[in-house]
Amino acid sequence: MTAPQRIAEAIGKEGCYFLSLLRLAETELGDHIDLLDAYGRAIGAGAMREDCYILDGGAILETYLPGAWAVTHESADYKPKPGELEILRYDLAGASHFVVGDGSGRVAFDPYGDSRTVREGRLVSKRIARRVA
Repeated sequence: MTAPQRIAEAIGKEGCYFLSLLRLAETELGDHIDLLDAYGRAIGAGAMREDCYILDGGAILETYLPGAWAVTHESADYKPKPGELEILRYDLAGASHFVVGDGSGRVAFDPYGDSRTVREGRLVSKRIARRVA
């Protein structure tokens, strides 16, 4: 296993999508998820690389939430249906940042706190999480 400080570095550098997925799960659960444990589980499940690149967002959600989940890539103007959860992707000058959306295209949670990419960039796409079973 990777040392905790290296894990924290990877999450801090490239983990905004991962942190957004965990926030969705925490919100649905109403409980906190241990970040270091979640990192190890996501990599162990083959759902994420060590650099926090997400390979299967649905598998990460399934670790914590009942049922089967899928996460799809949608356009910036996609309107979530009831029960769908929203992650927004913003771009600015070649940088991308993921945040949790409120279902109406507004930011509900920014893993960075107050990202310049969100403030000054533009919404380019959404990731939509939905139960599939």
